[in-house]
Amino acid sequence: MPYRHGVSGEGPARASRLARPAAAGLAVTRTTAFRIGFLALTLAAVAAVLAVDGGAVAAATARLPPWALLGSAGCVVGQLLVVSMAWRAVLADGGWRLDVRAAVRVFLVGQLGKYLPGGIWNVVTQAELAADRGVPRLWTVSASAVSLGISVAVGGILAVPALLALSVPGVPVAVVGLVPLGLAAFHPRLLNPLLGLGARLLRRPAPRPLSARGVTAALGWTLLSWLLLAGHQLVLLAGIGAPLDATTLLVAGCGYALAWVIGFLVLFAPAGAGAREVTLVAVLLAVVPRPEALVVALASRLVLTVADVAAAGLALAAGRGRRSQPAPATDR
Repeated sequence: MPYRHGVSGEGPARASRLARPAAAGLAVTRTTAFRIGFLALTLAAVAAVLAVDGGAVAAATARLPPWALLGSAGCVVGQLLVVSMAWRAVLADGGWRLDVRAAVRVFLVGQLGKYLPGGIWNVVTQAELAADRGVPRLWTVSASAVSLGISVAVGGILAVPALLALSVPGVPVAVVGLVPLGLAAFHPRLLNPLLGLGARLLRRPAPRPLSARGVTAALGWTLLSWLLLAGHQLVLLAGIGAPLDATTLLVAGCGYALAWVIGFLVLFAPAGAGAREVTLVAVLLAVVPRPEALVVALASRLVLTVADVAAAGLALAAGRGRRSQPAPATDR
C-alpha cells in the first residue's frame, strides 16, 4: 500500500529544532500569495531568457520558413507530453497513480521552475502541485529525480557519438563503454536502496520499491522524448538548408543531446541558457556555416521556451477546477 503524509508514532514532542523551520517554510509555500509571487518570478525569468540577444532571436526566426518553426514546435510539444508520461510512470510505480490530465498539468506547470537559477525549482514546484493531489512531497521529489536522472543518462549516451565524430579533444574511445554504466544506476536493485536511504535520512517511511517494469516504461518514454527532440532540431536544420544526410542526423540527435547535457550541468544558467547555445553552434558547424548554425541555435531556444510556456498555460487552463486524487497503483 502507498504511504501517506506523516510518520506514525512521531509526535510534535519528538520534532527536531531543524524540522520546525522546515515545516514553517512548507506552510509558506502553500499560501496563494507565495504561489502567485513564484509564478510571477518564474515568468519574469522566462522573459529574461528570451530578452538575451532578442534582436538575434528575431533575426533567426525571420530567416526560417514558417513550416520549420511550426514543425519544430510540434515536436517539442510532443516531447513535453511524452516526458511527462515518463515522470508519471515512475510516480505510479512507486504507488501513486495520477490520471493523465493531472500528471501532465503538474509536470508541465512545474517545468517552468527550470527557468530560475539553481536547477531545483521545477522539482520543488512539481512537489507542491502534486501535494495538492495527495501525493507525498518526498515521493514526488524522488520520482522527479529518477525520471530526470534517466533522461540525463540517456542524453549522455546519445552525446558520445557526437563527441567522437567531432573529434572533441580529451574524449577517449573507452568512454563509449563507460557511459552506458550510467543507466545501470537506475536498476531497481541499486536504485531502491538509495531511495530508502534518503527516506531514512529524512525520517520518512521508505517508498514502495520501484520495479524493473516501471523503470523500463520510464526509459521507453524517455527514449521517445529524445527522438522528438532530435526531430525538432532536424526540422530546423532542414528549414535553413542543411543537407539531409547521415552527418545531419548525427548532429540533430547526438549533437543536440551533447548541448542539452552541457546546458543541464551548468546549474547557474536558467534552463541551460547560453551554455547550450554555445555548444550547439559548435556541433552544428559540422553541417552548416556559422551564421546558419547561430540561426538554428537561437530558433531552437525560442521554440523550446515558447513551447514550455504555452504547454504549461494550456495544461493550467485545462485543469482549472479539477482536483483529482491519486489512485493507489495496482500490485505488481
